[in-house]
Amino acid sequence: MNEIQGAIKKGLDDWQQEGVDPVATAAVHRSITTANAAHRRSTFLMGVAISRSPDFTERAAVAILDDLAPIFSNAAGNITSDLVGTLVTLSVASSQAHYENLSFGGQAINVVPAAIRTEEEIAQAFESVPFGGRLLQEWVESSFSENIIASCKADVVKGMLNGRSYDQLAKKISERMVTTRGQLDTICRTFCQTCSNDALQALYRANGDIIQQWQWSSARLPSVCPSCIALDGTVWPMGSGPSIPLHPRCRCAALPYQPSFSKLGLSPHTELETPGAINLNETSAQWLMRQDDKTITSVVGPNRLALLKTGTVEFPDLLSREDYRMKKLDDLLAGHPEGTLAKAKEVVFGKPPRRASASTIKRRYRRLNP
Repeated sequence: MNEIQGAIKKGLDDWQQEGVDPVATAAVHRSITTANAAHRRSTFLMGVAISRSPDFTERAAVAILDDLAPIFSNAAGNITSDLVGTLVTLSVASSQAHYENLSFGGQAINVVPAAIRTEEEIAQAFESVPFGGRLLQEWVESSFSENIIASCKADVVKGMLNGRSYDQLAKKISERMVTTRGQLDTICRTFCQTCSNDALQALYRANGDIIQQWQWSSARLPSVCPSCIALDGTVWPMGSGPSIPLHPRCRCAALPYQPSFSKLGLSPHTELETPGAINLNETSAQWLMRQDDKTITSVVGPNRLALLKTGTVEFPDLLSREDYRMKKLDDLLAGHPEGTLAKAKEVVFGKPPRRASASTIKRRYRRLNP
């Protein structure tokens, strides 16, 4: 990573913290407020239905859940509409912020802004383009329909509600609401991150004459997933490579690869502000391998730690180039002699204590219990 990339990375990090995160947090708050209102409404209507038919039966419980479904469906529609509006606003703001960052406040005269899209075009993109195999509306609806209604119906039919009472059904709905709130949090933050990254990619495409490649950039924190750490520093032609965000709540970013003062049309005397706490010549994987074993284990687990520490594999080897996910341990060890993992763990952790045989355990028991 050169000095210009470091300055651009700092600008992206600042926008993440000052622009994307506050907008996502506000969207989460509004979505959960809407979900809680739907929960209160469903609790009230459930009480009315129970007063009319107090005897708990499978048919009556399923009928009540069917009656509650439109309430949650309506909440999902309101949340989706609100989030789309948020994404439209964030998209416009991200486009401007990324242009200011890449052009260094307009000083880089060769950098041009991305084409302006109408609010209707931006909204349609988020409403019609799938993420992770589902549309935005489908993600929001599933957090209610699958997580609450379908799950509770399945428990009623299977007779899994302890005591088989309406109180237990109401408790089950409340429990599932906790999961729904978490899912809404993830949906809002992931789509806001997607929105910012889409605006960044549009800017790179608009400047395809000076940006032909991009470089993966991840944070240097133990909480970052190992796939993103392995991808950090990898370089890809524009229009290819894994998508960002790679997974829900992914906070990685795409940097222009090795931009120069001349390419950007930037004066060589321009003062650049870089993230001083970050070694620009070090990848996240190299940073992680300098940490203590406990920190590394929290990211990759003890088995992969042993393989990395002994040089059996390198960090990039952990990643599958087919789906950009971590390889299973069996796939990682393919081609290595049998016993490779055991030997690596012995080198790193020492020999495991010998387990006493069954006959030894019996002798000890007899001595203690004559």
